[in-house]
Amino acid sequence: MGLLRQQVPASSRIGLFVRDGGQATNIIPERTVVDVEVRDFDLEALHSLRRRVEDCFSAGALATGCQMQVEETEPLYAPLRQDPRLAGPYRDAVRALGRRLADTGGLTGGSTDMGNVSQHVPAIHPMIDVDGSGAPPHTRGFADDAVSPGGDAAAVTAPSPWPRPSSRRPPTRTCGPS
Repeated sequence: MGLLRQQVPASSRIGLFVRDGGQATNIIPERTVVDVEVRDFDLEALHSLRRRVEDCFSAGALATGCQMQVEETEPLYAPLRQDPRLAGPYRDAVRALGRRLADTGGLTGGSTDMGNVSQHVPAIHPMIDVDGSGAPPHTRGFADDAVSPGGDAAAVTAPSPWPRPSSRRPPTRTCGPS
């Protein structure tokens, strides 16, 4: 897998860990379970990457006389499409509150069902900085920072670029008799 990682585009990600691999280094296990996740920003590239990863495991099973079985453990998450018509007003609302959006360099590599939603309807999936946190998401440090005063501030001041219900004008009749 390490060699395959060197051969894939920078947008591709291969993550894995051995869930069950035996009890000792000098005993061949009866069974080994490896959890693998592949990611890419393009669905066609994602499917190709998945085939290549499965081919690596198949080759290892063939070479060692083992059997291999693939089980789906999570759904396919499509790439996230950030709609600029929504992102612009949201960015402006964040700045008006004095908050910062997390700098993602334009791309994020996370997997989320929001990617699936964004393939069909306009969507955004913004990330707001937790003041004082330098920890990356999905780490113990980030979890600790999320329940800090900086995390509370990020949640409490979540912006909305759309008018609050109390500031909306009532609908007006535009056709028919008056």
